[in-house]
Amino acid sequence: MDHLKKSLDAIVGFGVLNTIGILPPNMAKKAACFFANKASGVLTNVPGPRKPLFLAGNKIKTMMFWVPRTGKIRLGISLISYAGKVTLGIVSDEELLPDPEALLDGAVEELNGLLELIKSGKIEDAPLVLHDRYQEARCNGVTKRGSQCKKRVIPGQNIVKSTRVKPEALSRPGMMRMP
Repeated sequence: MDHLKKSLDAIVGFGVLNTIGILPPNMAKKAACFFANKASGVLTNVPGPRKPLFLAGNKIKTMMFWVPRTGKIRLGISLISYAGKVTLGIVSDEELLPDPEALLDGAVEELNGLLELIKSGKIEDAPLVLHDRYQEARCNGVTKRGSQCKKRVIPGQNIVKSTRVKPEALSRPGMMRMP
């Protein structure tokens, strides 16, 4: 993440956002929508205070924020840490994500699994992958050039119609032959 924050993309993006911010409101809105329509979702994390804060003498129990959405962005996921806790917020278009609680439950399950792994001391220096669901959703076919197909499959299928099947993939459970 630090590499991305220090990259040329981040610097250019920051400059563009600053420029948009000084445009007249009508132009700023059009420019923001132009860039926002290049994405389908936003994920942001904010490291909050590590110690509890107080407001008018009362301890603030939790903090939350929502990802600002503009244009056609249909999914916003926010993470904020505060006083040793992490809060996850999801805002979505009902058509895109009819059951946001399922995403929330899955994220909480993964975070709890990661926490247990950290507590166990079993984390090593190698990259940590708990559940590579992206790999599970990839096509098991090969392209005409012989490389792994990079398309995503429909749940319950392992290949897409336009790719050929690797012979070894046919023996895997759940593999479906496509015409």
